[in-house]
Amino acid sequence: HSPSAAKMRLLMHNLLQCPKTKTYPLRLVATEVETIETEYNGDFVARMLPRIEWPVLRGVCQELELGDLPETAPSAENGDEEVMRRLHTILMDTHIKTGQLISQDGHNVY
Repeated sequence: HSPSAAKMRLLMHNLLQCPKTKTYPLRLVATEVETIETEYNGDFVARMLPRIEWPVLRGVCQELELGDLPETAPSAENGDEEVMRRLHTILMDTHIKTGQLISQDGHNVY
């Protein structure tokens, strides 16, 4: 693969909707996943928490066998440090190298 090959962080997946049908979420079928460790940024994770669709993130983590997340999202003010670090790894360090994004109706594949 080339150094410029596109990769998608799981954070981006959580924000995407189908441009044609405007449906959310897109189903992720990952064929190659890579972890690229970055420096932990708890402030960034805390700022992103209100934007994250927690059930969608939990589902993707289960599908990709990244482990279970708590039933409910932590709050930015009193998030458990271990959970916040795990979220950083999931959102920022987990990259989808190859795969497909599929609209809810199954007609649009990206």
